[in-house]
Amino acid sequence: MKRNLKTAIAAIAVVLAASTAFAEYGRVPVNGIEPSVLRIDDDKFLGAKVDGAYGLVDANHAEFKLSSIYGVPVILVLSYYGCDGACATTNKSLKEKLGAITRLKAGKDYRVLTASFDKDDDAAKVRMFGEMTGIGGESTPGWKTAVLKRKEDIKTLTDGVGFKFFWSKRDNVFTHTNVYIVLTPEGRVHRYLYASLATGFDIEAAIAEARFGQIGAATPLRDLADLYTIACYSYNYKEGRYTLNYPLIIAGGSLTSGFLLVGLALFVYKRKARR
Repeated sequence: MKRNLKTAIAAIAVVLAASTAFAEYGRVPVNGIEPSVLRIDDDKFLGAKVDGAYGLVDANHAEFKLSSIYGVPVILVLSYYGCDGACATTNKSLKEKLGAITRLKAGKDYRVLTASFDKDDDAAKVRMFGEMTGIGGESTPGWKTAVLKRKEDIKTLTDGVGFKFFWSKRDNVFTHTNVYIVLTPEGRVHRYLYASLATGFDIEAAIAEARFGQIGAATPLRDLADLYTIACYSYNYKEGRYTLNYPLIIAGGSLTSGFLLVGLALFVYKRKARR
């Protein structure tokens, strides 16, 4: 942990030095930002509560509170709508991955919110981004694209979930992390899934974990399916994805073998006793 902290501090120092060196030109080279600076500190932000009082505005200028989409797990995607590269790709990729999940239904079992962190974005840009990516409309039920109503809320929201972004005047783009933030039905941060690593199964497992224990919304069969997923797979922070929970599987196999051996021994003993 201390080593990682030192690395992060050193990286920040490099960024600040680069900023100073280029101050006279009014630009910061995007390549001068160490990727580790952008990475979210999971240990610090997992479990953080995202205030449901944030006001948002969609492409039709309709206003809604963040809390209005709570009640089921929410996948929060922080993007900016002037981006036709990474942000568009991140959202399109999520749409494809969610489309492959048949057990969970968007709008019923989970919802998605793409929100902008660019203070210059507005409802018109929301509409443009939706047309470019094919999200936020009738083709993606349970998915909203929006901007924050109060621009000062951008910093509060992004800081609250550990999301970092930097503006490069030279390249006229934001540098930021492409991440899917999975929230619990109560609006707490449950999992960070990095877009380049997350598979459809990773997203499904994160949703299952986030919704498990929710009262009155799931059928017994679905609860059992979620429990199976949670029991057999666990999140691997090193790989950034869900992997088989081998220790639990081995333990379960050993326990089952033990019961079978005991049962066999009792069967042989009773058979001998009858003779």
